[in-house]
Amino acid sequence: MAELVAHLRSVCRDFPYGEGQVFRALKDVDIELREGEIRGLVGPSGSGKTTLLHILGLIDKPTSGKFEFLGRDVAGFDDRKLTECRAEAISFMFQENYLIPHFTATENVILPMVQLGRLPSDAKARAEILLERLGLGPHARKRVSNLSGGQRQRVCIARALFKAPRLIIADEPSASLDSTTTAEILRIFFEIRDSEGCAIIVATHDQVVIERLSGNLLTIHDGRMQ
Repeated sequence: MAELVAHLRSVCRDFPYGEGQVFRALKDVDIELREGEIRGLVGPSGSGKTTLLHILGLIDKPTSGKFEFLGRDVAGFDDRKLTECRAEAISFMFQENYLIPHFTATENVILPMVQLGRLPSDAKARAEILLERLGLGPHARKRVSNLSGGQRQRVCIARALFKAPRLIIADEPSASLDSTTTAEILRIFFEIRDSEGCAIIVATHDQVVIERLSGNLLTIHDGRMQ
């Protein structure tokens, strides 16, 4: 069986509000994400999706329960260790792509590693190889402001893959794309799963994505997995 990347057991997340009151955003959540697996995450607004993604991405910690990432209990991680683990093993794709419009595609791919001070000497060459693989070879040195929505999302995928992550968290990655482009992005995700072996979780409301991942959906409602 493929190695567990993330394992949540009876995870709860509470947020204080008002006079001594507590809102429980996640309620006894159990999830396993394994290498080479793509899971969809669906649920209405306010269901706990974002809170769950923040915990999986080591941006937040559970209030109770147990979360193991790559076999290590996250409860023992201090802020430095959480940051280090995120930098090494987790990549994010958001609804807003957070690309720098006046930077080239290549510059956007390597930017996170520049910010972390971990840029390898062959960074630009590696970025251009990734962009070529994603069909953006001729556009690698173009400013992303001159690329289409689908092309910009491919730049985001190249950026996510640059550090060879163990987990990719995609939050509404097809929100601004048409159905044809969405299907192409999903094809790339499946190719990544097969070639890279990382775990991928995709939070979505997009019916095209939901139908494609119908056998691998996680559904959350009012903080509970259904």
